[in-house]
Amino acid sequence: MKKLLPLIIIACIAPASCGDDATTNEKVEKSSLNDWQKERLSGKVNSVRQRVYWALEKFGRIEKGKLQNMPAQDYLKIYDDEGYLIEETHYDASDKVVSRNVISYGPTHLITLEEIYKETALSERIVYTYDDNNRLVKKEKFDGEGKIKEWMQYIYGKNSLVEDEDWYKADGNLNCKYIHKYDNILRLVEKEKYWGGGSLAQKEYYYYEDNNKDSRWSEIVSEKYKNKESSFDYRFVFKNYNSYNDFGEKIQYNEDGEDVLAIVQTFNNLGHQTEYGTIVKKNVNIPIEILPDEEDKDAAAEMGESTITTVEYNGQSYEYVYDERDNWIQKITYKVTGDDTAETKRDRQFYYERIITYK
Repeated sequence: MKKLLPLIIIACIAPASCGDDATTNEKVEKSSLNDWQKERLSGKVNSVRQRVYWALEKFGRIEKGKLQNMPAQDYLKIYDDEGYLIEETHYDASDKVVSRNVISYGPTHLITLEEIYKETALSERIVYTYDDNNRLVKKEKFDGEGKIKEWMQYIYGKNSLVEDEDWYKADGNLNCKYIHKYDNILRLVEKEKYWGGGSLAQKEYYYYEDNNKDSRWSEIVSEKYKNKESSFDYRFVFKNYNSYNDFGEKIQYNEDGEDVLAIVQTFNNLGHQTEYGTIVKKNVNIPIEILPDEEDKDAAAEMGESTITTVEYNGQSYEYVYDERDNWIQKITYKVTGDDTAETKRDRQFYYERIITYK
């Protein structure tokens, strides 16, 4: 592989939230894509069964080795006739059920209920309530015994977009509030987060590369607040979106405007990721050697050391085998590492296998 160029990419830092799955404005609106499209599945897929093995090299070929105990990646997904996910079950290496999620929809394919099981026991129910315009107005979380855990309320403005997003504790006290602000073509440009006591906790500012209402933001800047004083939180810049709205590069900057790390990813013509990596920039102090014949030894000694900048790359690359309907059924992952002075190293890692059934 080619040597890495000294550019920098980013770490994913999720904006702070009140709960464990902060809801954005995108998530409370009905998506125009079904789950087949979101997961880039072709044709009328009934189910996808995925398992993960070590990748072994035998007789010059990559084959599957020992089955891995990776429940997050060991799953069975089942879809309805319209391409919406209705059941997802995760397994351990012995085929024991680790978790199961059952999803119910209303007549317009808006989610109305999620039932989440740990092994075979119901652990959580999430109930969704909509208004007459099919807008989500309430999301309630209950434990397996039916006791309320928390709930979220969504209030819409004249533009029919979420204006207030309020998170409540089980006792009915406000945990936190998000206030959304939009520009004149209805793009989210600012989001404020307040704690239940009314103190401002965080502001996020969204910027767009062009004047297109449907364009993805190209930059997010966040600041945090303490005792009414703001401080720099993070700055992300997104570049090179493809036709599937995937970014090719996401760069993180510090308060001084220096790029500190970045994420880069590439995709093939079917929209499947072919490489994903994080590039980190580091400043390394190098002692300066003083040679006996230097004319000004004292001046050289005062310098002491020099700082050089290096970059380190850690990522994954992916190779696919497809069936006749352009759905991948085998995927080999490789761990890719390197820096800006040496050739990158590519080591085989996992062998993914999928069985896909069609309607």
